Amino acid sequence: MQPDNQQPQTPPTTISPSGQSGGSDYDFITNASKSPQKSNMFNGKNTLQRVAVVVGLLVIVLIVFSIGRSLLGGKSNTPQFLSVAQNQQQIIELSNNALQVSGLTLENRNFAVTTKVSVASDQKLILNYLKNKKFKTNDQLLNKTIDAKASKKLADSIANNTYNDTFKTIMQEKLQLYQDSLVSAYQSSKTANTKKVLEDISSSADILQKMIENPST
Repeated sequence: MQPDNQQPQTPPTTISPSGQSGGSDYDFITNASKSPQKSNMFNGKNTLQRVAVVVGLLVIVLIVFSIGRSLLGGKSNTPQFLSVAQNQQQIIELSNNALQVSGLTLENRNFAVTTKVSVASDQKLILNYLKNKKFKTNDQLLNKTIDAKASKKLADSIANNTYNDTFKTIMQEKLQLYQDSLVSAYQSSKTANTKKVLEDISSSADILQKMIENPST
């Protein structure tokens, strides 16, 4: 039997599923840890987003690498070597044509023979270099820069009986252009072997220049 002055205890308040009060006054603390977390592309909740990010980063890295390699590698030097081969073709043709002229002096004939053989041999080295660079050449391309005005000038000089002097003047000009193209190719080269080949070719061209300028030496 309870004492008369004791009040009955009030049952704890709860929150029913219908939204009415119920449960403990501290439920908000324990329930906070159970709240749904937001999705994050890096927390493993969204695999597709993570894959997309990784693929995107790889693409950016590849693009940067490709640009950097291109900048470091520099431009192709095939145009410089093609120019050398074309200048060689010009000199070979002039020498060939000179050997067909009946009034050619002995000095000019010896020069033309030497030049034809020497430059043709050196041209093979240049064409082989271009071939190794996967650059295709043909007679049409090599003859593209043939100086038609020089050829006409030489043809006209036969009638004027000035062929030998005209031939020497034009060959000096073409040999100088040839040397200039060799310098350009040399400056564009990266390897020591290629530079050495060009140095040797330039030395041969220098001998030819001295031959045409001073035939008696």
